[in-house]
Amino acid sequence: MRGSKLTVSRGWVGHKGPYGKNLSWTHPDYAGVTVLHCGHPTALQPYYIKGFGWQGGGAGVATFRALKQAQWWVERGGLKLGSERAEGELYREMIDIEQGRVTL
Repeated sequence: MRGSKLTVSRGWVGHKGPYGKNLSWTHPDYAGVTVLHCGHPTALQPYYIKGFGWQGGGAGVATFRALKQAQWWVERGGLKLGSERAEGELYREMIDIEQGRVTL
């Protein structure tokens, strides 16, 4: 995402799909978690997460416009929160950071 103020660690590794582009990303510090791209070239929110027993993707599930957003969500523990309210607060924090309303 251009101009994103979110910061993620450098350990993310991309894994190529059948056409030579990265379709999934993993991080050694987050075993069992994968950030995936849905594969649709014009999707508005193509990134989703699988791991920690949480299966993303599909209607009504957390999806992200940018790879960095999904990675940030994993690093902030978004998959372990266990409540819609906590997830909503984390999502609002992410948007506030990206829009410059919060300084890190």
